[in-house]
Amino acid sequence: MQVIDNFLQKEYYDHLYSVITDTQFPWLFQHQVATNLEDPRANLDHYYFVHSLFHAYRIESPLYDNFVHLFEALEVDFLFRARVLLYVNQGKQIIHDRHIDHGETCKTALIYMNSNDGFTEFETGERVDSVKNRLLVFDGSVLHSSSTPTNTKDRMLLSVTYV
Repeated sequence: MQVIDNFLQKEYYDHLYSVITDTQFPWLFQHQVATNLEDPRANLDHYYFVHSLFHAYRIESPLYDNFVHLFEALEVDFLFRARVLLYVNQGKQIIHDRHIDHGETCKTALIYMNSNDGFTEFETGERVDSVKNRLLVFDGSVLHSSSTPTNTKDRMLLSVTYV
């Protein structure tokens, strides 16, 4: 696991932040954060919003080009998936079910886009706090969970799974 604070240059971070917080930025509602449950609608408070940049060998967003410099900074050789994630404040902290990002050993990079009391937690109990412009890189085949914030309206991050 690797954690780097102030990973992106301020100008580039500010650019990405303005892209994902624009009122026209398209978010898609997801009924379940982790896909461990048989019925994705069973747990009413486990939901989030996603904007897919890249998945299944293809670009899925017209905004993809804004993130190419990020992929270069991460030294991505092969991109499995890239998404922008949004967890909303639900009045209490919710820790989602543990999940993996990819079935084989790979890297997952999370870039936290705002500071809040949300975190990423691993099965060891280790937590990485959501701090603005913090990069977390870990093996995407390792179980981990996300959480909602309680001290901000939302928790935003970029999630990149790659080798």
